[in-house]
Amino acid sequence: MKKNKDIEVSVKETTREVNGETQAVHTLSIGKKTIGEIIEISSKKYEVHMNDNEVSLASNLDQAYEEIIRQWNLFQ
Repeated sequence: MKKNKDIEVSVKETTREVNGETQAVHTLSIGKKTIGEIIEISSKKYEVHMNDNEVSLASNLDQAYEEIIRQWNLFQ
């Protein structure tokens, strides 16, 4: 049986100007590879960007983090 190994996921928070509006952007990375970005649309709406422009919506930041990590785990 294969043993699971711990993987460190880092989150970098920056801001980006989109259509004249400043938005918070959370970038999730494993090592040097970016696995997804979360853009805060409003306090209860987050846009989740994964590989190749795959986009979904989340109602809170934790749910958005989980979605990116879940998708990354599926395809590794």
